[in-house]
Amino acid sequence: MVRAFNLSDMPPDFQKKCGANRAKPRKARKRSDPRDREAGLQALCEQYLNVRNVLYFRLPDNLMKWFFGRPGAAPLHALTECKRYLYGWPDLLVFDQGRYLAIELKSPTGRLKHEQKRKLRILGGHVIRSFDDFKAVVDSWLTDRNSV
Repeated sequence: MVRAFNLSDMPPDFQKKCGANRAKPRKARKRSDPRDREAGLQALCEQYLNVRNVLYFRLPDNLMKWFFGRPGAAPLHALTECKRYLYGWPDLLVFDQGRYLAIELKSPTGRLKHEQKRKLRILGGHVIRSFDDFKAVVDSWLTDRNSV
């Protein structure tokens, strides 16, 4: 039986990260970085998968930053190989009973790169722009496991 996810059932630190029980709204930033919103969405989605005890894989941000973030951080041939194999993979690969679900997380205004579009098309993945959409897709996918 699949139990509905209720934010009030989660530990207080999880609720705080989600923005529940916030006394006063935060001031709007002049210019918010879309990567911040995507990183926050990814953290929330990963926490949800952990709560549901669902196996998933993601490439660590630090690995990507180490390879691509600083000039001279790695030898050129290593960068070329990593770029060839790592670029365009979805943010999350979710696994359950021999099946997988490919998910690319984007901010509401985020755009897919060509390689991301190509890999999502091949994998039959989903582009997710909000936590509610993520929850709906994952819950539906987990519910459908018995029909496969």
